Amino acid sequence: MLMEFAPVGIFCTDAYGRNSCINKKGVDMTGLTAAEAKGKGWIKAVHPDDRKKIITQWHEILDNHQTFKSQLRFLHRDGTIIWVAAEIVAQPTPDGKIMGYVGILTDISETNKGKWERGN
Repeated sequence: MLMEFAPVGIFCTDAYGRNSCINKKGVDMTGLTAAEAKGKGWIKAVHPDDRKKIITQWHEILDNHQTFKSQLRFLHRDGTIIWVAAEIVAQPTPDGKIMGYVGILTDISETNKGKWERGN
């Protein structure tokens, strides 16, 4: 219930980084349905200019079980650009293995509005 009413996008992945759930706010931000965001489908929502950087960072997180903090853009299917601050943490099992990751997406579009309007 918390996921559905949270004012931020929330998603979870398996240990290999494949998306297994996303809440309504995350769906609204990405412009993808929950089914489209499953697995590695979420990358389709990342702005083409940000994809290479985000994919590289994502692989580093998976390889090193790091916490991830970054800003990126989603290119919504209606053409809207949505800036988000992403924060992702590993979810360990009691014996220290990584069972998956949980992430939060915060819409920071207003904060970055002038930045992308100037083309920076």
